[in-house]
Amino acid sequence: MPEEELKNMARMIDLNRQRLEQLQDQVSRLEIVQAEAGDVETSLLAMSRLSNAAESAHSDKKENKVMIPIGSGVHLPTTVEANTTAVIDIGSGIFAEKNPDDAATIIRTRIIDLGIIITELNAEAETITKKINEMSAEFNLAAQKMTGSGAAEVGVTMPPFFEDNVTESTTEGGKDTTSDQKKQPKTARRRGFGGELTLDD
Repeated sequence: MPEEELKNMARMIDLNRQRLEQLQDQVSRLEIVQAEAGDVETSLLAMSRLSNAAESAHSDKKENKVMIPIGSGVHLPTTVEANTTAVIDIGSGIFAEKNPDDAATIIRTRIIDLGIIITELNAEAETITKKINEMSAEFNLAAQKMTGSGAAEVGVTMPPFFEDNVTESTTEGGKDTTSDQKKQPKTARRRGFGGELTLDD
């Protein structure tokens, strides 16, 4: 396999790993949003129970205390009266006043939709991981054949920095130092995620 093709393969592995990191970051963010939505749903259902209790109570003061989460672990103390409502974004920046049960239903739908997206992203991440492993294994084999020096074994997800031993040949004081580099590989330049070649190379 030509040296340039090896470089291109290393770059493709690097790009796939960058995409994998992006997917993992997106999944983490969506899971946080999903968890926050779950807290809101729980609060809305609690509001619904308190509102119903206040409506059926034989008392002039039909209200109950409740803590509403507003994010980052902060809760807002408030009261729930009979027939209380919540204002919720129903899409496109349009807000509507809903009773707690209806608002909780909307939030539950969003939680389900987020779960579907998370599942799809995880499936894509799994596909990319498999592709990285296959490309890395092919890269390792090609690099070892090219060096012919019994390169050290590495995991299939960590292709070797083959330029250390193959592609560099410098001149110092008119003397070719290629053979010295084969005996003592120079320190690799900046590596990408997992140790593969980066676009800087």
